Order: sequence, then C-alpha cells, then structure tokens
Amino acid sequence: MGQRNAKEDEYYSFKPFRMTKLNPTTYNLVNTNVKIPKPRSGHRIVCDSANLYSFGGYLPLISSYELTSDDDWLPHRPLFREIWKFNFATLTWSKIPCKEFPEVLVSNAVTLNGEILMIFGGTSYPFGTTCSNDLYLCNLSKEDPVIQRVPTTGRIPLPQYGQSIVIHEDNLYTFGGTTGYEYTSDLHRLNLKNRIWDGAYINKGLENEPPGMYRHEIVLFESKIYVFGGGKVNRAYGFENIYAYSLHSNQWEIHATQQDPVAALDGLGTGYPKKRYCHSCIQLPDSPNQIAILGGFDGANVFEDVWMLNLLNFQWTKIINCNLPKIYFHSSSVLTSGKVVTFGGIIQSNNSRERTSDIYVAWLCIPKLKEMCWDAILFYSYSNKYSASELHSMGVPLGYIQRIYSGSNNL
Repeated sequence: MGQRNAKEDEYYSFKPFRMTKLNPTTYNLVNTNVKIPKPRSGHRIVCDSANLYSFGGYLPLISSYELTSDDDWLPHRPLFREIWKFNFATLTWSKIPCKEFPEVLVSNAVTLNGEILMIFGGTSYPFGTTCSNDLYLCNLSKEDPVIQRVPTTGRIPLPQYGQSIVIHEDNLYTFGGTTGYEYTSDLHRLNLKNRIWDGAYINKGLENEPPGMYRHEIVLFESKIYVFGGGKVNRAYGFENIYAYSLHSNQWEIHATQQDPVAALDGLGTGYPKKRYCHSCIQLPDSPNQIAILGGFDGANVFEDVWMLNLLNFQWTKIINCNLPKIYFHSSSVLTSGKVVTFGGIIQSNNSRERTSDIYVAWLCIPKLKEMCWDAILFYSYSNKYSASELHSMGVPLGYIQRIYSGSNNL
C-alpha cells in the first residue's frame, strides 16, 4: 500500500536498500478532499512507530489560486506555522490543530523525546533577522496539543538557526548554528530538570576543535557526540575526518574514517561522501552504531546519494541503487522499525530547482520479521478494509492496530 507504483510487482517482496516514493491518499469515504502539505524546505521531521510529524518550513513562490484557497497560510507566508502528521498505515496526511506556535519556523533543531516534540532555535523570514534560543515542547499525544515555551536560565546560547540537538540522559546538547552573520562551534548543555544552561564546551581555538558551521547533523553514540558535514555560505565540510565530543573527557576528538573501496574505484569519487551541508542524517534505532547521510548541497552541487557509516570501525559504505532525487534542505527521520523517511526539500532537475512535498522511504537495515509481515499487510491494503476489532480477531497484534487506530486500547 503506497509502497509500489502501478507498474511494480503484483506480489509483495521485501526490498531493502531501495528508495521508494510514497503516494499519499487524497480521497476517503469521510472527507473527499483530504489535504496534503504544500511543498517546503527548511522544515524538520521526526517519526515514531506509525507516523511522520513535520514542523514549519518555507515556500517563497505560490500560485494565486493556492493563496486564496488556504486561509491558514496567508497570515504567515512564506513560512508554514503548522505541524502535519502522516500515517504510514493509511498513507493519510492530517494537520494537527496546534496552538501557540513560535515565530521562528525555519531551520530549527527538533527531536522526539517519547511523545514530546522538542523544538529549539530557528529563524523567521527574512532569514537571520529574527533568531531564537528558546526551547519549545509539544505533547503530540494530546488531541489539541499546545506548543509551550520552556523558561530557562544560566549561560543561554546565542539566538541562532541551523544548529543541531541531541538528548543524553537529563540533558539537551546543542552544537553550532549561525546568527546569519557569524557561525559558531560551541557546545551548550541544558539540564532538563532544573532548566539551567551551561557551556559544555566553548571553542578555544584549538586544532582538534570543529569550525563554526550550520546545517550540519549530530548523533550520540556511546557517550560521544559526532558531527557530520555542515558548512557556511559557499563552504562545506567533509567526512574523511569526523569530529566527536567526548562527554567523559570533555574534549573534542578527530576520527579518521575508512573509504568505501568499491565507491573509490567507480572513477567518480574518493570513496568518501563529498563535502556538504543541508543534508540529512539518521541513526538506526536497533543498530545505533549505523548512521546514514542523505542528499545535501556544497554551495554549487546538489547530491542524491545515500551513505552509511559504522561508528564502531568508521567504515563508509555507499548504498548503491538507493538514491533520492538531487535534494537539499530536506528532512529525514527513521521509524522505530528502522525504515528511513525523507520529506520535502529542494529538488534539482536539469537546471531548475523547486520545492517538493514528496515522501521517500527505504529500509537501510533488515528489520524484525514482524515488521516485514506488517509491511506486507500494508502492501495489500488490508489495513483499510477492516475495523480495529476485526484486525484483532485475525490475530494482528494490538501494537500494530494502534498504528492505525491510535485510541484502540481495549479490544
């Protein structure tokens, strides 16, 4: 369901390391005019076990008809003051009726902590004129969620955008970002219990410290924060050497990585991902040593490739035949099952670039057998044919039924 095109195979087969474009539902029996998000860039997405959530975004050009048909967007254009949810079982978009949005809606840093969407930093339009150092929380499990600003004290970071965040125990870490004029490489830490900021590591100008940057990505693995890519105007950073901050030693380290020997022989590269920023990065839930970077931009060239890095041995692997369109300023996340999801961004086709609202998915791992079975059920569209109680009587586990019918706690 939605994971095949009309000309694809009639029967389900598990296809790892293959990028697939989904086709969202635009019609149902209840509402014949199901809306989908407009194309956008600069947004951010997160995923849980069943859904994609998209926050904010930017679209500078739009037709007169679309302007008059969307009252919600008119007061805030060219920014999107909205959160959308996409359900992978029903392939249906829905706009979450959220309240109290921040004014900064582009190039925020977001993460999902349980059911809480955490939003930090970001900018408004024109970019850089208004930046943020505020943290906002939104409980996505509520019927009418409210985005709440968290009051904080201490050594608060500069208002910036294009930074990245990770959560470790009771702390939120944020690295890098830009004011629109200056680029930083400081690492700040917020204690989520007492809501006090401190400078975990303020750049001293040492050789092993990363440069100032924005639109990079960071991941946490075995008490180290790894930095991938990033850049500034017309300058991008690469992947042969990876910066890592040790939470134990409070020091930055540089890790040399290993090239992909097959990719190095194809005559088109060095066996490493090319320098880039405005890419996306995911970390596999069941194999957190495995990260993937997707797409990106180096100031001139737009990339379509997908690379994986094993943080245990720092070996790069280019995923062959698993390309996106040439894309940047997109956003990617990963379902708890391990399926990688990419939404929106700017796509280059020939000599033109335009924003998209397309969703692409790929298995970059071999998931559990029960996830393959669920994938097959969705492929044959069985989930839309039966009620929650009927699916339960057939033996479908409650956890999977709840991916469709979120309120089905007692069957």
